[in-house]
Amino acid sequence: MKDRVFPGNTLLERRESLGHSIQTACEQTHVPLEYLQAFEAGCFENMPGRAYALGFLRSYCAFLEMEAEPFLDHYLLCTQPLKNNGPLDFIKGKQPDSILDGAYPRWIQEALTWAAVVLVIILGWFTFTTVIHPLASSLKSPVQAGSLEVEEPVHFNEDF
Repeated sequence: MKDRVFPGNTLLERRESLGHSIQTACEQTHVPLEYLQAFEAGCFENMPGRAYALGFLRSYCAFLEMEAEPFLDHYLLCTQPLKNNGPLDFIKGKQPDSILDGAYPRWIQEALTWAAVVLVIILGWFTFTTVIHPLASSLKSPVQAGSLEVEEPVHFNEDF
């Protein structure tokens, strides 16, 4: 199971061990004070967009001279929504956002895709054989031998 506790106390302890106040960190990193406090508390309800929050966290880790990647991973883990979508969630009254959001196994999604492709091909073949081909063959008139009278060609060499 995924651990969803952000190690904000590690950031707080590191900042205090370096002897910096949170206001100093705010001034030097240009990260708003409320976001620094949220990182240290592990409370992410009022954070900005994901890209901004990751950039702020990376700047704060650089200020604290710490590796940012573990904190970024924890942040992403803590802020991703819990998903428990399954193929039978409609029974419980839950509606998946779309069929492509992981609500169904991949093989079912691929089977539905191939079924749609085959259905389009069969529909195209049926349309051609029942509509287009009979219409095209009814417009052609058969040519019969001897039905046209052709004049005898004129030879220019005979006059000389």
